[in-house]
Amino acid sequence: DLHAWRSFFLYLENTNVLILHEKLKEMVRKMLIDIEKSKLFENKYDIIKTEEQKMQITDIKVRKLFDEGPMRAIVSVTFDGQLAVHDIKVIYAREKFFIVMPSRKNPDETYRDIVHPINAAFRSEVERSVIEAYHKEVELQASQAADEIENPAFV
Repeated sequence: DLHAWRSFFLYLENTNVLILHEKLKEMVRKMLIDIEKSKLFENKYDIIKTEEQKMQITDIKVRKLFDEGPMRAIVSVTFDGQLAVHDIKVIYAREKFFIVMPSRKNPDETYRDIVHPINAAFRSEVERSVIEAYHKEVELQASQAADEIENPAFV
């Protein structure tokens, strides 16, 4: 039953047991892609996305930079030119950069992500791209500050 295989694959994608199931997940993913390619699915919305169809980051805007504390920036990311995710935080702690997705505070004082990547590969791609954009913005700000010192504008 194809639906059962898809459900099993999605379950494996969302479990924390990564190492033991990695080969099995890859086998099931390849099987589903082969079925898709052989056009056994009639409903185009009932297929697993292939690598060519994954969401693309089309824009990253660094909204605000911070000089002090672990939070270094607040960023917005646009996917496929159609979906914007705001308030992604760039954090520097324990000698490394990482991102924190937008979240809300629950009544029990815990936080829950409002939006987040479903798998580790896409999360890594988003994190790498956001941190790269952050570093470029920091360099641009430093360059502009140096230019202002060298060439002060007189009003």
